[in-house]
Amino acid sequence: MSQVLAKKYKATLVNRPTPHLLLPVPLHKNRLKLRGFNQAAEIAQVVSDVCHIKTNTRACSRSKDTADQKSLPAHLRKDNVAQVFRLNRNFNGYRIAIVDDVITTGSTVTALAELLRQKGASSIEVIALARTPRR
Repeated sequence: MSQVLAKKYKATLVNRPTPHLLLPVPLHKNRLKLRGFNQAAEIAQVVSDVCHIKTNTRACSRSKDTADQKSLPAHLRKDNVAQVFRLNRNFNGYRIAIVDDVITTGSTVTALAELLRQKGASSIEVIALARTPRR
């Protein structure tokens, strides 16, 4: 699925600026240890290989081990991810593409995008495998 996404995304880059960086949504270290991999980072790596865009898995971390978003109703998701991300650098003038696996309410990527704007990102877009209906 990541290959299909990457090829479709590459086709969109023909007539517009390419992002400087792919930033996968990070997992908290406890969740990463339990799962063994970060699905967003895996997707980002495929997109990086196909589109020749750098991926940075170390620029952003998740400081709180929050409840899984899919287990929460829509009205609680924004609060669940409020102030959970940390960036260890500035992104002044950077075009960033946030990579996630599934987007439902958009709370996770919105929280990360707001932080990226505060750190100087000039544009932010989101790449995801799926968009599900809100519950």
